[in-house]
Formats: sequence, structure tokens, C-alpha cells
Amino acid sequence: MIGFCIGQKQKNQTMRCFYSICEKFFFPVPSDVPLIPIVVAEPKNWWKKALICTSGSVFGAFLGYAIGKFLQFSQCCCSGW
Repeated sequence: MIGFCIGQKQKNQTMRCFYSICEKFFFPVPSDVPLIPIVVAEPKNWWKKALICTSGSVFGAFLGYAIGKFLQFSQCCCSGW
């Protein structure tokens, strides 16, 4: 995964953001762990890479909250609460 994220310029930014969003749902490893070797391998513009991971992680948290709220609402409506 880390080798894939270091690869091509535009594609790796999109992949890092996608990984940060998905780690809130699927992956038990936070997006900061793969970010460390990526920044060590390419220290130029480290703040941009960290911003991409942080914004993706925050968006994933909001998305996860919205999904949980929707499922809670649908469960309450279907069970007669």
C-alpha cells in the first residue's frame, strides 16, 4: 500500500485521500501510519500530504457519523420506537 501511494503524483494524492476516508470504515490502521514512510521517502511538501490525509480522515468521520445516524433512525422507525 505504501509503495502504491508513493508512485505517481496525482494518482497517489487521490489514493491517500481515499485511504483516509476508508480507514474510518474498513481499515484498523489509521492513515497516519502509512503517512510516516511516505513523508520520509519524499519530505518535500510534507504539509500537503498531511493536509490530504487529515481532510480525508475528517470527511470520513463525518460520513461515518451520517451513516450511523441514518441506520439508527431507520432502526427506530422500523422497530416502532
